[in-house]
Order: sequence, then C-alpha cells, then structure tokens
Amino acid sequence: MNLITKTAFLACALVASYVNANASEMKEVKFDGKLLCPASEELQNLEAVIPPAGTKSANYEEWSKNFIVSMEKMIELVKSGKVGNCSFGVDVTEAK
Repeated sequence: MNLITKTAFLACALVASYVNANASEMKEVKFDGKLLCPASEELQNLEAVIPPAGTKSANYEEWSKNFIVSMEKMIELVKSGKVGNCSFGVDVTEAK
C-alpha cells in the first residue's frame, strides 16, 4: 500500500512540474484509484472534503486546497492499513 501513496505523490509532483515547465502545452491527467474500505474515521474525513460530483470551482485556490486535503486524507486512509483490493492508475493524454 505504500507504493500507492508514493505513486499518488509522484503523479502530483510530475503534473505540477510539467505545468510549470511548459504552461502553453497542457496535458490532461486522469487519476483512478479504488480501495475496499470499511467504515472508519479516515473514510468519514475523506468524504467530508470531497466536493460533490460534477462540481467545478471558479476559484483555483479553493479547488487546489480541496484537492490537496482530499489527497492527504486518501493517503491517511491507505496508511491506516484498513484498506484492501487497492489499485491506482494515472492516464496522461493531450488536453482537449
């Protein structure tokens, strides 16, 4: 499970460095993660910070804060050891 955490951090770092290096050439990055998790405090905390599906914020600072908190909660959940059947994937394509 530690590999999932490292992969998530690496994916975020790669996206941030790519955008900073070449802002005119954008890529679309899609994260896909699945965990089998019992009801827990970590899961409740994660659910509390995830914006509703389809919600888009016009405010970058608000979006980035929510994204960071959501990823931190996901990492806490994985570190807790309460999850199973984990998978994680990242897909990078040309921006549309």
